[in-house]
Amino acid sequence: MTTYEPDREQYAGSDLSGSNGESNRTVTLTGTDIQSDSINIIIDGTALQAGGSRDYTYAAGLVTFIRPVYDAQLIQIDYLYEVSSVSTTSSSNDTKYTTLLAFNQFLQWDLSNMDRAGNTATPSRENVGTGDGATTVFWFDYGYVIRNSETLYTGGSTEATATTELTYTTDYTIDWDLGKITLTASGVGKVGTDNIYAEYSRNKHNIKDTLLYNALLRAEDYIDRMTNTVFYDGTLSTPQVGSISNELHEGQGAYNRVYQTDKYPIDNTTTTLNGAVSTGDSTITVSSTNGFPSSGTFAVNTDKVTYTGKTTTTFTGCTGVSTDHDDGETVTSYVIERALDDEGNEPSFTVLEPDTGYSIDWESGEIKLVSSSVVGTTILDNFNPPTAVWDRIRVSYNYGYDEIYDDVIKCVHMIAAKEVFSGQVLGAIARGTDGFNTASIDNIDQDINKIINKYKCWLIKDTKP
Repeated sequence: MTTYEPDREQYAGSDLSGSNGESNRTVTLTGTDIQSDSINIIIDGTALQAGGSRDYTYAAGLVTFIRPVYDAQLIQIDYLYEVSSVSTTSSSNDTKYTTLLAFNQFLQWDLSNMDRAGNTATPSRENVGTGDGATTVFWFDYGYVIRNSETLYTGGSTEATATTELTYTTDYTIDWDLGKITLTASGVGKVGTDNIYAEYSRNKHNIKDTLLYNALLRAEDYIDRMTNTVFYDGTLSTPQVGSISNELHEGQGAYNRVYQTDKYPIDNTTTTLNGAVSTGDSTITVSSTNGFPSSGTFAVNTDKVTYTGKTTTTFTGCTGVSTDHDDGETVTSYVIERALDDEGNEPSFTVLEPDTGYSIDWESGEIKLVSSSVVGTTILDNFNPPTAVWDRIRVSYNYGYDEIYDDVIKCVHMIAAKEVFSGQVLGAIARGTDGFNTASIDNIDQDINKIINKYKCWLIKDTKP
């Protein structure tokens, strides 16, 4: 099954290739698997028409504007992108905010295979089968297994002696919809001629795991898009933060030095150098890389450094080290850059340092440039980017809430459940057996909107002074 999700990208004319007022300027969309016939482009409130003899063409992610486009114009591009169905055996769990078992428990749809004998005081595990050193395929008694709820045991001929757990992907793969287990070579060797015993939960209404899994993925994506931010486990050494590289802002002059990032909260992870760094170094040793993404950008003094990997105490694949740095210098996961060039000049960015160059309100995403002299500052002050000149502040940062809150998980469950229920209602209508009362859906929508608005990152663009 293939589904489609909407997306929107916004640009200034200055983001396009070519020069101000030229035709055939281009921009590459960031989305993938875009449906070309779904693209809708608006420039300064005017909708464009597709076609080589009209306003623009689109091919393989590239939009080419046939008509002239000016740097000051605002461009909005809406489109649909393809979301393909997910394999039932490709991953143990790719969901970000919840699990299939938690979702089924939320809806009270889970049923343990341990209860099949009549809820006895000492329920027994299911005997899946006996190994023979060659057979790879075994079956649960039931299908519609809930992803990641299963535990397989081996190592003996009885349940009491089978205490060795099999490991997913290493020892076996599973089709949760069918309840089909396929042992790997490692699994065949580990089982030998012993029995395989299983504990698992299944969906008591025989709803496929694949359907529920895809509904959860789309619900999580919906939460991210509607709140305009992300949620992550801040206790992880490499959290799944959101990342923005080179977010550009218009200069606001000397009397309005506050800039608003497009997304927030901003992650304020820092560390310190553990040893001196020399110009051109590609590996940088620090006290700890905990809290930094697996790849990204950081600042040290006035250097903006990009890295492609990390260990627990080093950043690797580093580029951008243009000066020497002393042991103990602060490394920030955010980079604030300023350009003082007048309009008509290519911006030349300088990395600012915390406290002496800027301050940040982490929760709101507000960045305030710090002037060396407030008294006597004039509109000609050369510290602040010139007023109303595009692309004179540049920000690279990580963002998101560092906790996956219970009400966010509840919201994901409600959104996914709505999708599943809608499918059931439509199926009932098609069968002529519609007996559903959908009035309560309005209450669910109210709860969903309340939670989304609670965490929503409102996109407030910088205002001119």
